[in-house]
Amino acid sequence: MINKLHTCFLLVIAALSIVLSLFDFSLIKIMLGISVLFMFVILLFCTNGIPRIVYSLFFIMSIFLTWHYHIPYSVAVDHLNSNTIFISLFVCIPLLKIPIDQGNYLEEIRNLLTVKNKGFFIYAISAVNFFLSSFLNLASIRLVDQFKDSRMNENPNKYGAYLNRSFNLAVCWTPYFAAFSVAISYSKGNPGSLILLGLTLCCIILLATVMPGLMKLKQQQDIPPGNRIRFNSKIVHLLSFYGLLIGSLLLIEYITPINTIAIICLLSIFYSASWTLLQGTVKEFLHGLRHFAKRDLPNIRFEALLFISVGFFSHTLIWLDWKVQLPAWSSVSLGYIWLFIFLFIFFVVFIAFFGIHHLVTITLFTASVHWQQLGIQPVIYAMVILISWSLASMISPFSAANMIISRLANVKPVQIGLLMNAGYAFGFMLFSTTFLTIINYFIS
Repeated sequence: MINKLHTCFLLVIAALSIVLSLFDFSLIKIMLGISVLFMFVILLFCTNGIPRIVYSLFFIMSIFLTWHYHIPYSVAVDHLNSNTIFISLFVCIPLLKIPIDQGNYLEEIRNLLTVKNKGFFIYAISAVNFFLSSFLNLASIRLVDQFKDSRMNENPNKYGAYLNRSFNLAVCWTPYFAAFSVAISYSKGNPGSLILLGLTLCCIILLATVMPGLMKLKQQQDIPPGNRIRFNSKIVHLLSFYGLLIGSLLLIEYITPINTIAIICLLSIFYSASWTLLQGTVKEFLHGLRHFAKRDLPNIRFEALLFISVGFFSHTLIWLDWKVQLPAWSSVSLGYIWLFIFLFIFFVVFIAFFGIHHLVTITLFTASVHWQQLGIQPVIYAMVILISWSLASMISPFSAANMIISRLANVKPVQIGLLMNAGYAFGFMLFSTTFLTIINYFIS
């Protein structure tokens, strides 16, 4: 009964939040606010442990601050509804996985990975995971694991570490992650500029980390010339679909004032349905929808509780305008900006290691610091949020990605997150901080 109520209210909140982002009607706000309150009560029964305690505390503090500082009820409702649009991402984006499963695209990807060299295989599977993660999110990890062969069992730590890196690297640029929408919402940066900057950084990181290994394999002549990539029509379809997903998002965002998150949700619904029609697998798609509603939607508990409570609390703090004053741009050196970016990323990652979700730390930083006074551009601050999110998810043993990978690779989460990726994450942090400081200098 609780699961059915949870699924029902989840769908109602997702639908109402998308409609509200298109049409600003008071009635929809009230309906959404009531749905969120019911959802919050249901989530208290569906969750347990530290998450329920921490996020309930955020919710109660938000109500107290609203009452104590006499925040108008209409404003309080907006604060309550502020992050519900993010919940719709968890409902809509997984729909893209259904036509991919039905179209036998995974078998064609498997054929691309039939390479004999183990060293090259780990790079190839990382590239596929990076690609699929950019629009399938956590679902890509389980899909890519299906391509694993017995050679990966020889060194499960390395296999888990590379899955972890390639998945979290996609966080730094793709609009089909909640992190991207959070970064745009908090910074007011331009989505197109953020995608371009994030993708540039990802390409540099990939080249810096993968090319040395490939060159070493080439010198050892462990990559035979016969291992050439053969693209057939299925792979071309998948790449074309991927290009349409990103291109149409940028086009619609450029020519209309529609909320970026709403565009992503609507495109996910449209492309999953149209792709199914082109394949002629409507019945299978409807079966996949029923399976998704019964099996996957009831598991969207922690994310819903997180975004509802933290969104309510953060927007209440932003309205109260409790901010730390920082030096003005005219008196700030590049070293100060570099230090701010580095410490921001470091503290988000450090706190996430102890189980506090990175959204909480990022939200508190954004709500309490006048980062604009430093002369940091919105797209740069958005990029700082994405990198913080990426590295926190990579290192924290409590992140969803680490827990999934640990089960698949049969390795402890702390082994994958901290022991195998600490050096990689620190190097990533140093380079990205310097990279963003330089870019910020040139675009200021």
